[in-house]
Amino acid sequence: MSNQPNMLDDTLRDIRDIIGEIEEKTASGDYIYRGEPQDYGKISSNLYRQYVDIEAEDFDIAVVQEEIVAEAKTYSHKTNDRVEILAQLQHHGGKTNLIDFTTDYLIALFFACDGSTSYGKDGRLILLQKTEERKEYILSPRNPQNRVIAQKAEAYVIRGSAWLYQQEWEKAKADLTIAKDMGVDIIALFHNAYESIANFEQENDVTLPEEIAAMLAPQ
Repeated sequence: MSNQPNMLDDTLRDIRDIIGEIEEKTASGDYIYRGEPQDYGKISSNLYRQYVDIEAEDFDIAVVQEEIVAEAKTYSHKTNDRVEILAQLQHHGGKTNLIDFTTDYLIALFFACDGSTSYGKDGRLILLQKTEERKEYILSPRNPQNRVIAQKAEAYVIRGSAWLYQQEWEKAKADLTIAKDMGVDIIALFHNAYESIANFEQENDVTLPEEIAAMLAPQ
């Protein structure tokens, strides 16, 4: 007999425990979150990690970043706002001295898990309390990108699927509804992953409630 269902149950219980720990720790304060596919040691930007081994005495990462911003301005005249330019560069995979955080731990968990297997290491989730001393270093782009919304929606789909495995029907319905309202095609995602409702039920020895089955049935 295969032990795969038991392993899956253990994994999902671990996920629920982790989420519970996050919610308990952050319940009393104002936190932001960062997910990394591996432990980089100190919290650092991708630009810093690119140049960390340089030992030149006159090396200044701030100067490097200003040169990047100046170069970016020659290609786009939509804004002269440094933060907006850096956020756009970061959004498209460029190297900057910004360090991405989010106010939603689900997005941070997604980044801590997404791609971590390709590094062969465990991901890392960072919880940072927004103290008065830190708030002056926290910058928010004025025009959030659609990518951020998509990432958050996908995180709700992932958690909703986990609730299905655990037969936590109301929680699954809530997360899947949020994802659907954010524009995610939950029907396509479900059927791409599991082929059909019947296949999901057979593989996991469960019967989806009619309301959830209706949400996930092809129209």
